Amino acid sequence: MIASGFNKAGFIHEMAYEDWQGVMDANVRGAWFMAKSVGTYFIEQKVKGKVLLMSSVRGRHGNISGYTAYCTSKGATDALTRVLATEWAKYGITVNAIAPTVFRSKLTAWMFGDDELGQATRARSLARIPLGRLGEVEDLIGMAIYLLSPASDFCTGQIMYVDGGFTAADRMTQRKAAVVGGGRMGLAIAHLFATAGRQVTVVEPNAAISAAAPERLRSISHARGTAESALSVMFVADLGGVPADAEIVIEAAPEYLELKSEIFARLDAHCAPETILTTNTSAIPITRIAAAATHRERVVGTHFWNPPYTVRLVEVVQAARRRRPRSSARWRCSRRSGKNRCT
Repeated sequence: MIASGFNKAGFIHEMAYEDWQGVMDANVRGAWFMAKSVGTYFIEQKVKGKVLLMSSVRGRHGNISGYTAYCTSKGATDALTRVLATEWAKYGITVNAIAPTVFRSKLTAWMFGDDELGQATRARSLARIPLGRLGEVEDLIGMAIYLLSPASDFCTGQIMYVDGGFTAADRMTQRKAAVVGGGRMGLAIAHLFATAGRQVTVVEPNAAISAAAPERLRSISHARGTAESALSVMFVADLGGVPADAEIVIEAAPEYLELKSEIFARLDAHCAPETILTTNTSAIPITRIAAAATHRERVVGTHFWNPPYTVRLVEVVQAARRRRPRSSARWRCSRRSGKNRCT
């Protein structure tokens, strides 16, 4: 078994070449040398052996957190696995790889902790894993035994994903959220959803507020101990920039009924039928705001306490004659973001 995993996170435009090369040396160059050594031995000694490399789901999927080096290195590991499998097949040598998602280890122990950073990171990962838990060492052992035993004699060149369904669901491209309003509360809500693994779009038409928003978001991350590189938040100036397939849109605009009515009328026309539209209002009746939408059944009030990333409570308010399925869907979305509800 050839296992090496090292990462130096950083966005490509900020990363030093030395950091990139360090990751490639550990994850690719080292694996290549070890494979060369054991392969040479097997061939010379006429051993029909088995080689098992340790890859990652990151060899298949990109990552928003500055993983240009790590993802590239694991993609190279996958390619190396397939090439060696074809090169060494004539010698009776099989070559496969295990590609796990996040597993418990000494390097990832902090992710299983109860502090703010551990909880936030864990929530992002869990949001993408259908089985609803992170990996344990025991989950890897079974696959390793199979790939190193005679049971896998006809299996070679395969990348075996041990990931709780992560790659099957491909949720990286599915979970999106948007926040309308880049003020204090809007940014705090955006941070909350980003730390829960959502790709968040913030709509803020005021150029000055929008320009200051990234720095304010960094301040929240610093105060909460959250790695800024782990958040996926983008800013747009118009409601047209809201992803039409967003799971949820939270309006946190100033408390003016006319403004909110216009926002919800446009969102209702723009977003997919499955998108949940919510307002963070604390003063205007939800039914009056929902009246602007054609599909009023998907408009819900979600009143977050300030600051939302500290107070684990959100008030869910239904408009008159609301249908329960939408409320249930909104509640599930709140739970994925680490919130408790009161109605």
